[in-house]
Amino acid sequence: MTVERVPLDAFAKEFSQFTELSSVAIGGRVLSVSDDFFAEAFHLLLVEPAPSLKGQFGPKGALYSGWESRRHNPAYDWCIIRLGTSGSISGFDIDTSHFNGNEAPEVSVDILSASPSEEPGKEDARWVEVLPKQALGPNSRHLFRIPETTGVNFVKLNMYPDGGIARFRVYGNVIPVYPQDPAEVFDLAHVFAGGRVEFTSDQHFGVGSNLILPGRGKDMGDGWETKRSRHKGHEDWAIIRLGAPGALEQVEIDTAHFKGNFPESCELHALTAFENIDWTNIDQESYDWVQILPRTKLGPHRQHYFQLENVEGRQYTHVKVTIHPDGGIKRVRVLGAKGEGKTLVSKLGEAVSGALEAVAPTTNTTPPVKTIPVLPLTPEAFASFGQVIQAYEDHNAVPKGTKITPANQGSASKFHKLSLLASSYPEEMGATAGLSVYRCNPLQHISSDGSTDLTIMERHPFTNQAFIPMGKGREEGLLDPGTTYLVVVAHNGADDRPDVQTVRAFIASASQGIVYKTAVWHQPMTVLGKAMDFACVETQVGDGRSADCEIVELERAELDASVSKKRILTGSNGAPYVNGSVTEDEESPDLANLEMFRKEAIFRRMRHYSREYDRSQSRIAELERRRNTCEAGLAAMAACWTQLVEAIRAVAKPEELPQTTPNTRDIFDISSHISEDDAPDLVSALEDNMQVTQSLVTKFVNLGGGSQISGGDGYVRLQKAQTECVALKSEIQVLSGKLRDSETQKYELHEKLVVAETAADRLRSKTVQDINPHPTTASVQPATEEQRKPSSPVQSLPPTPVINGHGNVSDSDDHKFLADLRGKQVEELNKEVADLTARNSSLTLDSKNLPAEVVTESPHYKVLMDHASYLLHTLSEAQQENNRLSDELQAALDSRKEWQDAVEAAANESNKELKVLIGKRDAENARLRDQREQQAAELNERKQRDNLKFASIKELEKLAEARSARISVLESQLSSHKAQLAANAGNEDLMRFFFSGNLNDGDYVEQLKNRVSDAEQRAAAFEQTLSIFQDDHPKVVQHMEAEANALQRLASVTAKLENYQQIYGNLSSLAPDTAQLVERVREQEEEIKRLRLKDEQHVKEKTSVYSELEQLSGAWEALNQQAQSKVFELKDMEDRVAKCGLDKAKSDNKFFAAMRDKEAIENERKNLVRNQEKQGKIVERLVESERNLTQQVLGLDKDLVQVRRQYEIRAAEISGCRKEIRELLALQEAEASKLTNAKILMTEREKELREKKAELAKMSEELAVLKKQIEKQAAYLQERTTTGSSSSREADLEKELKQAVNVVKCGACQGTGFRDTMLRQCGHTFCRPCIEARVSTRQRKCPACNLAFSVGEIQAIYLQ
Repeated sequence: MTVERVPLDAFAKEFSQFTELSSVAIGGRVLSVSDDFFAEAFHLLLVEPAPSLKGQFGPKGALYSGWESRRHNPAYDWCIIRLGTSGSISGFDIDTSHFNGNEAPEVSVDILSASPSEEPGKEDARWVEVLPKQALGPNSRHLFRIPETTGVNFVKLNMYPDGGIARFRVYGNVIPVYPQDPAEVFDLAHVFAGGRVEFTSDQHFGVGSNLILPGRGKDMGDGWETKRSRHKGHEDWAIIRLGAPGALEQVEIDTAHFKGNFPESCELHALTAFENIDWTNIDQESYDWVQILPRTKLGPHRQHYFQLENVEGRQYTHVKVTIHPDGGIKRVRVLGAKGEGKTLVSKLGEAVSGALEAVAPTTNTTPPVKTIPVLPLTPEAFASFGQVIQAYEDHNAVPKGTKITPANQGSASKFHKLSLLASSYPEEMGATAGLSVYRCNPLQHISSDGSTDLTIMERHPFTNQAFIPMGKGREEGLLDPGTTYLVVVAHNGADDRPDVQTVRAFIASASQGIVYKTAVWHQPMTVLGKAMDFACVETQVGDGRSADCEIVELERAELDASVSKKRILTGSNGAPYVNGSVTEDEESPDLANLEMFRKEAIFRRMRHYSREYDRSQSRIAELERRRNTCEAGLAAMAACWTQLVEAIRAVAKPEELPQTTPNTRDIFDISSHISEDDAPDLVSALEDNMQVTQSLVTKFVNLGGGSQISGGDGYVRLQKAQTECVALKSEIQVLSGKLRDSETQKYELHEKLVVAETAADRLRSKTVQDINPHPTTASVQPATEEQRKPSSPVQSLPPTPVINGHGNVSDSDDHKFLADLRGKQVEELNKEVADLTARNSSLTLDSKNLPAEVVTESPHYKVLMDHASYLLHTLSEAQQENNRLSDELQAALDSRKEWQDAVEAAANESNKELKVLIGKRDAENARLRDQREQQAAELNERKQRDNLKFASIKELEKLAEARSARISVLESQLSSHKAQLAANAGNEDLMRFFFSGNLNDGDYVEQLKNRVSDAEQRAAAFEQTLSIFQDDHPKVVQHMEAEANALQRLASVTAKLENYQQIYGNLSSLAPDTAQLVERVREQEEEIKRLRLKDEQHVKEKTSVYSELEQLSGAWEALNQQAQSKVFELKDMEDRVAKCGLDKAKSDNKFFAAMRDKEAIENERKNLVRNQEKQGKIVERLVESERNLTQQVLGLDKDLVQVRRQYEIRAAEISGCRKEIRELLALQEAEASKLTNAKILMTEREKELREKKAELAKMSEELAVLKKQIEKQAAYLQERTTTGSSSSREADLEKELKQAVNVVKCGACQGTGFRDTMLRQCGHTFCRPCIEARVSTRQRKCPACNLAFSVGEIQAIYLQ
């Protein structure tokens, strides 16, 4: 194989297009290693370069960041590495940084392709060498380029013979992993999908390839970070090649751990180019980059989610991430699909299409449906639509500009002014700000693929609006509120409607509040999963005008864009109605039938409650049956699971299997997983147990060789089982969607059924028919949000009177048509219920009576049968292995006995030879002892001669001391002569210096220099002072200079005068006449002559002293000659001593030679003894090995017994299984009988159904009778209208009015109050003051029937 060494400066050219497959950042890890005594092998795969640990030591020696093994390895060391992902290898980087003197001399690399779950060993025959032996150097990186090898996921690094390596990096291309569905959305830029960072403008602190790694990293070091920029308008960028061309949908920009150095903003561009591009030599502007994300602000330490633009109907291959101006990004996730893409959560359906038609010119083509992905809510992505209100755990991750202060004595943190209230209402509108509470029910209409239609949007033209989740609470609060809600927003378009191109959808958590900006279009609050309460802060007028809220229904583009919200108002008697309706005069029932009417109304309500209770009880019974069935199935699953695990543990050895055990006790307890919040815990527990069981089975299979499952029929069956599992999961999802749709339809049908039953009860009531002489017709309307109770009072539309919450229609034809329509609906519903019941029954029977073929064809049954056959085969192999080991043990025992006899004979012969040799060595030792005593006597004689030599040396030392004393005397005389010369010269300072005893003339010169420098400094300071005064006071300076000159002249004159005084004495004592002066001079001259004579005398005295000194010097030289003669004699003595030492050395040599001979003999004797001891140890080891073999035989016997016992257990289990099969057959027969009974029950149910249909027909007949009565009343009304005069009609109306007033007047107080209070105990009605008077006087009895009542039985009523 061709191998090329690559220079280090060519690294970027040769390896930049590859991915580091072995990095621990993508999951690479060390599986096994031969030896890592000094430094563990996991350092090889670390991302960061190897640091220097020089001077640091641990318990095993010096510390190194790398892999280092022990010394003196006779073969070689190896390390097996599993790559982070499968790929094609093209090169290696082997780094020995900081290993100097202990580096690996040579290395080679082998590769292997195997299943990711395997752990290949050193001797695996599948290893292939791709890098032959290569020499390495100390403290350097070594790059190797090899031909591309594909499909590799294991690498073995071999080190010859031992040493250390700092880093080992494997470079190549990733084999991409794509979803099976080409329309499924995934990260196209991920390293496992084949993504690659091809170019970065700057990677000073962090390399660009970190952008596409898995996970969110551990710190700033594993992200992409550029250096600081110093000029305005700077930008950095990274170009990512996607793993496959794809349709892009959204992007995730993660700035985790970048808190103070995140980019200010970013933007994204995309490109389609299938060829390989060298970005270092090509101008990027030459390519047609398309902007898919405009410049958007980023925040610190968070994940940002953005919807992409300009991506519909296009496929891209490259994405360029540009940051402004600089900073760091942790990860970039480009989400899309290889195909045409897929919707993530939400879509705009026909509603958006209608809105588009309203904006664009009308065409004959139908616009396509636009899909909007739902992204997590972040402040940066929501910034153009409003603000996000939330707290932050990490204060360093708060958006820039947010003020944070401690509050509540330090127990809280306050985030100031996350949003401000805004209102632009005109003053004349009288708008006010306030707080409201919204209780929002969860969204129901969600399709099976997780999408929903957007049909309506609203905006607030003059104010912003804030919604803040309120959480859970007791009493009036929600006990189990939801945790997420949907936020859909859009900007305003040119047509003053929502701009479809700017629609964005976000999912928010309960810890986040939102603030919509003024006039931003948004969907009404939509919660997911469970109901939620929101506190709303807004400014509004409150009268329902469009200035408060404008609504656009997107599904009908022809409607006006501004529709006011519905608001619940109240009528004159306190009854609620919807705004827009007009009230009319209320008609009162007849006086005689009023009490009967109200009692029948209460009876109809109680009958409705009874029907609902019966339905609830039947539903509970059905759920109980389903629960029992589920518990039985789960118990069977738990038993199978436990039996499988116990079977594996019984067959394999406990020490060879993982210690973890699947916990099925609580998982299959259905009572502990009732609420929906427990579903994630149940799924997590099932996944954990699945992983534990999978690891247990995998370990068990690996113990058996593993080759039986890695290929062949078993592997095919496994793949089929997995395929069936995936298909079943998809079917479950489809059935779940259908079930949700069925439940929704069931709820709607139930509402319609309740309305129909209530209407039928009212039609059967004679009191309702006779309560008013006027002919009336009743119509049934669907219950609104305010009509959920069957008899709640609701205001109706004019001119129809309202009776107990259901409106009446005056037209009998409409009533007949409505009755026919309801009858048809009931008939269709009955048919559908019958079909569903039959289908449910058949499915239930099929699930409870599984045929034997289904059981035998199930994958679990096949796996268990295969496992049983495998266990039998393993048992037979174990028996054969046991027989083979027994034969080998017997042969080993025979050979050991023969070898032991031979060793004992050889040891006896060696002992005899050693004894003879030891006797000879003892005689030789006695002779050498005599020679040693003779040499000791000669050594004593030589020691005496050395003592004489040492005495002569001491005499020479004394002579040297005398000479040093003489030298000190001469030095003192020299100093006195120098002082005298200084005196003659008249230099007093120099003379004092010589008298001080210090003969170093340099010190005196230094003192003089210091004095001169001091004087110069003082003069300079004086001149500087004068220069300062020269500027301010020039005359003073002149005066000072004159004074200084005068003082200088005075000092010179004074010195001369002192000299004259020394010569002539005091001038004041001189006579005035000159004769005396002359006499004085003559006397001085005579004195000088006398002094000169004394000087000559001193010179002569010195001459005599010098002569004496010469004599002393002669005597000194004579003594010196004598000392030299002594030295010569001493030298002779030293020569004699050296000769004696030479003789002694010769004697020592002889002695040491004799001692060496003795030591050699002694060593030989010790070697013989050591050999004897070794032979004894060998014998002991053989005895120990015999004992170990015996123990192994016993252990194998025990294992054989266990295997036989397991065989018996398996045989018993097989017999038990056969017995269970017989029981199952019997159970099948019992189930067949149950099926027969079920068919009989079904026949009975059909009979009951026919009876119900007969009752329905009877009710239809009654309805027809009622219709006829209504027609008669209508004819009567028509007759009265045509025949009666106006005056008589007015009189009748006045009479009826008085009767109606008397009906509503209270009978207890004689007509002073109206009947507005009812006693539920007896049903009688009175006015409120009468009832309160009886309560206050404790006469709590009904005035009509004298029946006692309590305060809780008093109920207010409303007359309609």
